[in-house]
Amino acid sequence: MTTLMIIFLWSGIIHAQGTFVKRTVDVNFQGACSVFSTDLNNDGFRDIMGAASGSNQVAWWENNGAIPPQFTKHLIDDSFSGAIYVYSDDVNGDSAMDVLGAAWYGNEIALWTNDGGNPVSWTKQVIDAGFTQAHEVKTADLDGMGGIDILAASAGKNEIAWWQNNGGNPIAWTKFTISSSVSGARSVFPADIDQDMDLDVIGAAFTGNEIVLFRNDGGNPVQWTQQTVDNSFSGAHWVYACDMDQDGDIDILGAAYISRDIAIWYNDGGNPIQWTKFILETNLTGALSVIAMDLNGDTLPDVVAAGDEAGDVIIWYNQGTPQPSFTKCILDSNFPGAWPVHACDLDGDADNDILAASSTMNTVVWWDNQQILPNTNEFQALNKHDRLRISPNPFISRVRIHFNLQSIQWICLRILSISGQTIYTQSREKAGSGENTLVWNGKNDYGIEVDNGVYICVLEIEGESSVGRLLIKQ
Repeated sequence: MTTLMIIFLWSGIIHAQGTFVKRTVDVNFQGACSVFSTDLNNDGFRDIMGAASGSNQVAWWENNGAIPPQFTKHLIDDSFSGAIYVYSDDVNGDSAMDVLGAAWYGNEIALWTNDGGNPVSWTKQVIDAGFTQAHEVKTADLDGMGGIDILAASAGKNEIAWWQNNGGNPIAWTKFTISSSVSGARSVFPADIDQDMDLDVIGAAFTGNEIVLFRNDGGNPVQWTQQTVDNSFSGAHWVYACDMDQDGDIDILGAAYISRDIAIWYNDGGNPIQWTKFILETNLTGALSVIAMDLNGDTLPDVVAAGDEAGDVIIWYNQGTPQPSFTKCILDSNFPGAWPVHACDLDGDADNDILAASSTMNTVVWWDNQQILPNTNEFQALNKHDRLRISPNPFISRVRIHFNLQSIQWICLRILSISGQTIYTQSREKAGSGENTLVWNGKNDYGIEVDNGVYICVLEIEGESSVGRLLIKQ
């Protein structure tokens, strides 16, 4: 593994106050240590959810759709002991977003099924009550069967495991251990790292100081091949995956609490995969989290990280040059206990905002991105042909492409970036006559959510193409 030191394109640290406006969501969320965002009540506005270890709470804040939005808190659970992580997905396939959580003291992975209503009501299902020091939970279709499976990390058991979704009401789950030797496992992330069209798993081992990759070899049950990406990442606490250099394969990002590092491992391909380590930061005290998302509308993924002891939330803007180079920008240097970071379009203005929480200040805040993007009205179902009807547009999590055929025909749907790069392909051998609908969930061919912004939808019908524009408002 090759290591690169960062190349900065700056003559001093840039402060971001002129680009972002800080807004408060909650100042009484005791021990806030996780935040996430999606539309929980299906009203078209992105809500916030969080986990608070000090109050054992999993909660959500309802977005009222104002400019800027105001948020109303609702409790999901107030007895989830040591609530440390929260995530969301439509686990049961009923078009309503459910909530998952990890409880550090309760040693628990749980699912709260969204039952609808106003306010939303929830039905809790315990997935695992013996997952010692449960730290993080995600979702992914790991077996390729089309269901939403659950993936989680246990620090106390040194374990990364997944639960296969067997359907039913309530859903029946079968647990499989991917590895029980990920020492102090803290973080997991699913991504198709080896480009074989199934989802692999990346993990962070806090006491093992490792970033590890488990390649999905298929089979029933799924078999895994372990590869160490880095064994000297001291206090590895967080892992994330994104195509940082836009070369078509998925790279890895990580945060190391003890060594205070934020790093990128560029995917160089090969079997086993080779990696080039790029050290983005060496002095973020208490580095706990890192994500990547386009923040300035140039289609390149930027990096956001938080350090709880430093009290810093920092952005590195991706310059997109052949050699790795970033511009460092301090978003907030007075946010002690900064732990989780998340990026999404909270206010519906087509740029990505930043959401974070402080475990010591018991605060949930977001930074409103003031980046000016094109007027969204021009993208309302703007099509080259009347053949396509796209709804909703703009959309948050799913968009439907409707079209009518006079006879059975061959079709292929492609989603392109605004620069023309194909990011997702959905093909069918044939589609029937009459009304047809295709659904895109805003993810690329590797199963990773794409950034908000403008995308091109191309529907090829036996040699003829119909084109429409889509606007994702995450």
